[in-house]
Amino acid sequence: MDFHGWEIVGLPDTTVKESKERIKTAIKNSLSNLESKKYVINLSPADLRKEGSCMDLPIAIAILIEIGAIKISNDILKETIIVGELSLNGSIKPVKGALAMCLEAKKLGFERIIVPLENKIETDLVEGIEIINISTIKELMEITKSDFKYINNKIDTKFNTINLLKNKMQEYEFDFANIKGQADAKRGIEIAVAGMHNILMTGTPGSGKTLLAKSIPSILPNLNYDEILEILKIKSITEGISKEKIDMLVSINDKDTYALDVLSTILGSGRTSKLYQSLKDKKQLVNTISASDMSLKDDGIFVVKASFIPQNSAKVENAIFEEISNIQKNGVT
Repeated sequence: MDFHGWEIVGLPDTTVKESKERIKTAIKNSLSNLESKKYVINLSPADLRKEGSCMDLPIAIAILIEIGAIKISNDILKETIIVGELSLNGSIKPVKGALAMCLEAKKLGFERIIVPLENKIETDLVEGIEIINISTIKELMEITKSDFKYINNKIDTKFNTINLLKNKMQEYEFDFANIKGQADAKRGIEIAVAGMHNILMTGTPGSGKTLLAKSIPSILPNLNYDEILEILKIKSITEGISKEKIDMLVSINDKDTYALDVLSTILGSGRTSKLYQSLKDKKQLVNTISASDMSLKDDGIFVVKASFIPQNSAKVENAIFEEISNIQKNGVT
């Protein structure tokens, strides 16, 4: 299949312009013996800048409809949103912001949204709209034959993010009710929290400022379902929610400053970290592994970020917890 004079207009950014090669190769590797044509893809409205690789799949579908490889009514297309990045072999890769897109599609009244299968872990959180997860162009062509009548039964996402966060919010290391004395400070914090004001605490070391600050979450109301989704939308847009990129909050009970400094080095970034040496150099389970910028060493919280192939998900998770267990068991010296 040859694409003569391919053009994308409508203020596309560099990623969208480069999608030409991804789409051409993906269609070539998924279909054959198709008529050569000249294509002009118009992204409307023309004055709004188009960004990101999530437009790969809808552009490819438009071409497939034009050449007759997909037959589907305009009425069904008008009530459907399609997002996805294409690989050269015709598979569909995950995109950032899938959760936000599903929620917005539901808000705008669309009947369904088609998203990559690897985004299923986050799109399963959305109810009230039909969500179709696909993994290849060929699979998409099959489900269009039945007007998107399709059941997602390919994978079991045993990762209930909502319940995980709810349980996390009910666990407090420091409880406001257990603080004795400090009546004036506690009263001031209660007023500030109730009115959503800023707090500035001053005092001599050991007077209780840190304890009061760490106890504030125990007097805050728990987030409801919609508020949790708002938080996850931000995470989805900035870094995605997936099993291939683990973010684990690891709490260390020992608050000794020296121990935390050593532990930060062990779990930290670079080739000298124990996690890197074990999972990357020794076991060859990950491509990269490091402590995230979200880590809060002074609070005993470390966010470990790893990138690896999906087949190694369980092995990587077990290996990380094994290293952490050894630290907690043997101590940090």
